[in-house]
Amino acid sequence: MKKLVKTTCFFLLFLALFELLIWAAFTKTGLAEGSMRRYLWYGTSFEAKLREMVNTPNQPDSSVLYAGWLGDDRLRSLPKEADLTVYGMSFSANLGKAISELRPQLSQRFVGGPGSPLSHTYSIYQVDKKLRRTRFAIIGVTSGAVQEVVLMSRGSLSPDVAFPFFFPRYKLDNGKLVLAANSLINSAGELRAALDDPRFWERQLAVLAANDTAYRRFFFASDVLDNSVIGRFVRRGMGKRHAEAYSSKVLGPDGFHRDQEAPQLFRALLRQMVKEVRAENVVPIVALFSLQGDRNYLYSLVEDILREEAVPYINSNDFCRSDDRGAYLPNLHFTHDCDLKFAQRTLELIDANDKRGDNK
Repeated sequence: MKKLVKTTCFFLLFLALFELLIWAAFTKTGLAEGSMRRYLWYGTSFEAKLREMVNTPNQPDSSVLYAGWLGDDRLRSLPKEADLTVYGMSFSANLGKAISELRPQLSQRFVGGPGSPLSHTYSIYQVDKKLRRTRFAIIGVTSGAVQEVVLMSRGSLSPDVAFPFFFPRYKLDNGKLVLAANSLINSAGELRAALDDPRFWERQLAVLAANDTAYRRFFFASDVLDNSVIGRFVRRGMGKRHAEAYSSKVLGPDGFHRDQEAPQLFRALLRQMVKEVRAENVVPIVALFSLQGDRNYLYSLVEDILREEAVPYINSNDFCRSDDRGAYLPNLHFTHDCDLKFAQRTLELIDANDKRGDNK
């Protein structure tokens, strides 16, 4: 027994010394700005990253802190009328910029958020369509975000990247798309208030726990491990395994697993948004962006919808194959040359569906 106690004490002493040495190395030496320090930051909880973000003073309006929220009235500052409204994420935004480069006289507006999954895009569209008049609407979707339509925060699956906005959760009820839950936090101001109010924050976490399929409190909520180097290492490694296991259930070597909720819900959201855009007398254009290595799985997932709804679309894989590394930048976005190819095809679709014929 004494030997066990002695061994345990030595082990705990070793851990304490290791913790102290690592802390000193990454706060008092040149390693403070290195990649390992970033790795340790990634190992903090998503809540810790949010707190660091909201407590950073003098954040510009372009800060990711203010991006993607559904309830902060920023949509009201956009132009009320435009030829083209672009919905989605950064891939969509890059497409919009390329369109402006090729045809600057085509007025446009962008509505979306960083990494926006289709559930968020559909939700923000519900708010935006009451505020604007437009003739064409690009609905941008990525292969990587199919799995995220069953989330309410991107931090549930990707806590490494602090995109703070939350979004509603939709579900299928006997094949019908229904709203299952709303976030209690819908603006940067409400996020600050919630982080300062433990009861409010716990209520938000309870909504996520009940409705967000990927949510795990260990990765999302702050705890003592945020102050531990060893704890961050552990959380970082476990978080990566959690994300990989979750993703493998949705996408496999032969494509998306259609028996899973995420691909089914993604299909329903796309079909519904196309129908609602058309009901406004607006022409929908679906933009399919395949992430590097995802082959043509995204198109295969929605090919029948595009055909049945006769909706104009562009498929990135038709111009820049997902197995071509040269088509992607180090930040995983497409090269400018690819964006211009997508833009040219989009303009062809706009011209073919332009009742006024005055955008050339």
